[in-house]
Amino acid sequence: MRGRSISQFWHPSARLLLASLTSLSSLSVDATLLGNPLSIPALDLVLAAKTRDLECFSTRLQLLTAHSAFFLLWASISIPRLVYFLRCALAFVLRGWLVAYDEVLKTAVETILNCSLSPEAWMQSSLPVGLGGLGIRQTVHTAIL
Repeated sequence: MRGRSISQFWHPSARLLLASLTSLSSLSVDATLLGNPLSIPALDLVLAAKTRDLECFSTRLQLLTAHSAFFLLWASISIPRLVYFLRCALAFVLRGWLVAYDEVLKTAVETILNCSLSPEAWMQSSLPVGLGGLGIRQTVHTAIL
């Protein structure tokens, strides 16, 4: 065991991945790995795309009943689609995009509920249902700091 590197005990595919990553001399500006950006410019592009996707989904939700639209927004469209991304990427670096995403999310919730939310009501809506909120998490609070 002495004199052997720990990388010799890795799975062959892990060694191949490590070799390919270390052999890259320069990454593309928009390089991603498993959907997560590897640079700040790539992070900017991914957050912009995810915000556009939410806008597209929110316009489609208007075609459904309010209950169905809210359930889909809560259960699958808003934050659950972002959890992996927010936990793996340095999304807190571009706080402006997180705030923009939350504004689109707030607009979608207001459209579905057919009422405008004050800043206090929007903050309360991010609480769990058991504590009097709607359970809609905000990206600004979900991103790892």
